[in-house]
Amino acid sequence: MSLSSFNLYHQFSCPQTPFDERVFDAISVSFGVAVVECFLQRRRDLIAARSRGIIELVESWLGDAADPETVWDQAFGRTDWAMESSEADTGDVATQLALRLSSRGQPGQWHSILSRPMRLRFEGWLLPQCTEIDLQSDGNTVFIVLKVENSGTENIGFERTEFSWTSSGAQRLSYAKVNTPIFLMAQSAIEGQLTIDDQFGSITGYPEVTGNMVQNVQKALDILAKYAPQYLQWVERVIRGIVVCQCKETRTRSSTWSEAPGIILMSVTDDPITIAEMMVHEASHQYFHLLRKLGAVDDGSDTCLYYSPAVSKERPLSRILIAYHAFANILLMYRTTRLNGLVDSGECLRMENRMQGDIGLLGAPLHANPALTPLGNALYQPLAQRAEGLDGGG
Repeated sequence: MSLSSFNLYHQFSCPQTPFDERVFDAISVSFGVAVVECFLQRRRDLIAARSRGIIELVESWLGDAADPETVWDQAFGRTDWAMESSEADTGDVATQLALRLSSRGQPGQWHSILSRPMRLRFEGWLLPQCTEIDLQSDGNTVFIVLKVENSGTENIGFERTEFSWTSSGAQRLSYAKVNTPIFLMAQSAIEGQLTIDDQFGSITGYPEVTGNMVQNVQKALDILAKYAPQYLQWVERVIRGIVVCQCKETRTRSSTWSEAPGIILMSVTDDPITIAEMMVHEASHQYFHLLRKLGAVDDGSDTCLYYSPAVSKERPLSRILIAYHAFANILLMYRTTRLNGLVDSGECLRMENRMQGDIGLLGAPLHANPALTPLGNALYQPLAQRAEGLDGGG
């Protein structure tokens, strides 16, 4: 691959660069297909021991043309993670993968036993907690029988509409939307599937989703749509679900799971511009993690640690880059909304100035650093030019 071809990957830096959906789709689809093929090859016996029909369903899907929306999902991220981590249960991961394929219209019949009671998602619907699942689908009508702990079985039905599904028996997840729905979920929707690392000790609880939470996320999306439409696209392209948490006093918190494309954790707040900031922050991480599927962002030759204001710690170069990538996009989001007329009593300018100081610290070790690979520079240079007025040093 020539050095010039890495200009294709500048689009992962910030939304101000031209974006070719074909590049994004090609990376996500090729990686998703490769992960599933490897999963079947390595874990076939384990999958067969806990299920029937799933292997046939997945093989049938592999024989069709994969679409980007199907693979941009937690199920595919966890399939990859299951081959690297002993924490992931192969049978559970296979079940999530099968349910994702069924929710995208893949016909088939399968049965699976879970390692523990858990709630699973079917597109924008949450199934009751179960220990076993039996599913039949012709691609348009889905019939599910769940074995529910201590209470026998429960029947769930889905009918495909032009753009979504209708259901009898499943819980519809609330969502905010301008163009693409972003679903809000309680922690119970990911329990047993994703682990929340409260590294700052700031999380005080995991509330149920309320109408007020949905309204505030909607207001945040509406702000982006009106005052920073490039960042609305940046967010909507990669965020599909928000797991809500509660933080101490006025603190806010957001994070991304590298093994869960499309899903982020975000704390509750009534301030829409802060919600917009957190969504831009975590969307940036999603782009970063996807591009890293193609290779490293630094070559390991710079072994120094550098101070990161993001975590108030010394961090290696790759972690400095991921923080810079998020913070510089936040700066550009605030600058764009301010210049486009958002009236907010100076909050955008205050946050822009604060971010300018942070990215100055983060950017210093990145500028002209020969340890950055072409992929690393593809993430750094377009942002350095726009956020700091630098040539990026590459």
